Amino acid sequence: MKGKGKSRLAGYGKRGKIRVNPNVPTSYRGIDMKRRLVRHETVERKLRLKQGLSYGEAHKEALKAEHKGLTPHQRQVYEGKLGSIAREKKK
Repeated sequence: MKGKGKSRLAGYGKRGKIRVNPNVPTSYRGIDMKRRLVRHETVERKLRLKQGLSYGEAHKEALKAEHKGLTPHQRQVYEGKLGSIAREKKK
């Protein structure tokens, strides 16, 4: 979860530890939010380290894994909720 001033939802450190923003609910409207973010970070890290993909390429593939199994409506709800969390101002 690096980056100054950026609101991160999830990320991983150099040792591979995945962190999820505590403002992300475990579940929202029947969608397992945290599990999907962990899946995204796991896939992204694996693709970067083991296959040498750039961040952009790995991120694009990780999004596919993150959204797998969601209907278009569920994906819209999921991304909308994550977007609202990312836009929240820090207190």
